[in-house]
Amino acid sequence: MTVGPVSPALPQVPEPRPSAGTAEDGFGRLVLQGLEAVSRSEQEADALVRAMAAGEPVQPHDVMIATAKAELSVQMLVAIRDKALEAYQQVMNLQI
Repeated sequence: MTVGPVSPALPQVPEPRPSAGTAEDGFGRLVLQGLEAVSRSEQEADALVRAMAAGEPVQPHDVMIATAKAELSVQMLVAIRDKALEAYQQVMNLQI
């Protein structure tokens, strides 16, 4: 009597390979774009405040809008950071 090889219980699944654009279009890139947007809004607000302080013809409402936008951007960034840190801590506390 001859015994043949035993076939695997589950089909063989090839290892996933990252595509060429995954590293560039991933989560890290989105985070970097968000940080750059927050930085730009802060720089715009700072430039308007400096222009107003220097006596240049700047509308006060433009300065207020830019500073409020920058403040809101920073608040949102802090909230996202806090949620990401909370998620990380929950993952680290998982029992395996």
